[in-house]
Amino acid sequence: MHDFIFEDGTKVSDLESLLNVLKEKPWLYNSHVSLNRNDFAAWVRDCIDKDFAGVLFATTSYEEFLQALENYLQPKQGEQGLTQRTQNTGVSRVGATTSNKALRSAIANPNKLIEVLRRESIFYEKELIKEFLLGLLFGVILSFIVARVVHLV
Repeated sequence: MHDFIFEDGTKVSDLESLLNVLKEKPWLYNSHVSLNRNDFAAWVRDCIDKDFAGVLFATTSYEEFLQALENYLQPKQGEQGLTQRTQNTGVSRVGATTSNKALRSAIANPNKLIEVLRRESIFYEKELIKEFLLGLLFGVILSFIVARVVHLV
């Protein structure tokens, strides 16, 4: 499990901590979310819950983002028996009842859904390009080392 590190150095390791920090320091939200990226949703996708990350990518404002987190963290009344612990986190959640409202609104509005998919794919493409370039650089360096060793022998 990897911590999320805010611009100011604050670290969180679960969604409850993320929610608390964003409530205490709302200005940090804009440092990590823009039209082209959502660092929080990417962290959730990579470390906590891929399905819920889609809901977070669909949010378009600070308030909507906080509401999605609160909905995810609070089991509905009468469903306490169904509450389960998410893997490797201290966050409680209830099966598939998490913030369906935000997800439905993104699906119901094609423009919003396209925007969410575009944001997620741009982030993913940037990560792929970065990994490709690092691999290419590693390959070039390794080939020079091998050429030197072969040439010396």
